Parts: sequence; C-alpha cells; structure tokens
Amino acid sequence: LCDPCFDGTGCQTDGLCLTYNFSKESFCSTSCETAGCAEGYECVDVTTSNGKVKQCVPGKAKSNTCVGLSARMEKGATMVDLEMVCFRDRNANGDLTDETPELTKLSDFAADYKILLFNVAPGWCSACQAETKDFKAVMEPYGPQGFMIVQAVTETSKQGQPASLGFVESWIKSLDPGGSTVCVEPTGFSKTINTEGTTPLNIVLDGKTRLVLDKFNGYSHNSLISKIETHLK
Repeated sequence: LCDPCFDGTGCQTDGLCLTYNFSKESFCSTSCETAGCAEGYECVDVTTSNGKVKQCVPGKAKSNTCVGLSARMEKGATMVDLEMVCFRDRNANGDLTDETPELTKLSDFAADYKILLFNVAPGWCSACQAETKDFKAVMEPYGPQGFMIVQAVTETSKQGQPASLGFVESWIKSLDPGGSTVCVEPTGFSKTINTEGTTPLNIVLDGKTRLVLDKFNGYSHNSLISKIETHLK
C-alpha cells in the first residue's frame, strides 16, 4: 500500500496503480472489497474499465498523498524499484564482457551498496558515451566504498530506436564501463523522469531505501566525483 508504481504494474493482487491528478504521483492501492483499510487510509470507489471497485487510498489525515512519491523522481522522492535486464560484474574483475545478462531490480543492490548512481543514456548521446568511458575509473576507487553505477541504456545509436540486448553488448565492448552495471531500459520509464530532457540523466539514490538524494543532467567528471564523495560521506 502506497508503494510507488509505474504503468499499472507492481501492485498486490486486486490492488491498482493509481495516479493523483493534482500531484501526478503514482502509487499502489489495495482492495477493501472484503476488509477494511489500515489506519490513515480510507476505502473509496475507483472507476475502472470493468466498473467500480473499492480501494484503500491515503485518507485526509495523510493530506491525500503518499509520502516520498513523485512521478518525476525529484530529490526526496522514492525511486520505483525498476526491473531491467542487466550485465553485472559478478566475477568482480571489472569486466562485463564475460557476464550473462540477468533480470535485476534496483532493490537487489540494497544489501551491498550505500549509494547508487542511476544513469540514463541513449546510445546516440556523445556526452553519455564519454561518461560511460569514465565509469571504470570511477568504480575502481569508489566501488569498494559502497558505490555502484546502474546505467539504463534507452536507445541505440539511432534516435528513437529502443535499445536491444545486442546493442547493449556492443556498447559494453566499445566503451568498457568497468565494474558498473549496464542494463537495457525496456519500459520508457526513464523518459517520464527526465524533466530537463537532456542526457545523460544522473540520479543519486540511497542504496537501501532508493531515496533520491540528487538529480542532475549532463556530464562533468569533476562534478560527478564531487557528488559521489558528498553522498558517500
């Protein structure tokens, strides 16, 4: 209940992914057809394509909102637990070319990392390519301190063409992102959170809670290092 959701998925059975019109927050509700709601929530009728259903939503005591949610994932929001197909450095050798892609959620990093850099990069973006080439040098000193880069590749070298697994494999071979995690971003979710529109998009997350600590567009090595060091402290 009240967990962030995207595109109608990720909620409990009989729960819905609802969006408040005024704030554009998307959150999970739960069914109250047969049971009441938890304290602070109220049972309301929600109109769906199949008719009206009863759902628990935050009540007036909660100012009709879910704490920490934001459709745009601004600072202070909670990042959706996005699931992607990713190459992870399972061998801990700083090389992703010998890894097998696997389904990975952002929450999978919670046990091992303090800080995550969620990086959004289309393949045609030259600044994204430059930042990706820098990942290896960034991961070597900061990875052992509890830092991980999770890159979502959104498009191929042709603008508007969604990235494929094959393209991400070639991206890894040509740019050598070291011990970071590189993923295929299949949902279009990244476009909804890139409010500035320019790339790369970088979002610094608390590794355990996925709280958004920082959000910035563009790439500068010195600026990136400064933000990593600030949040690792």
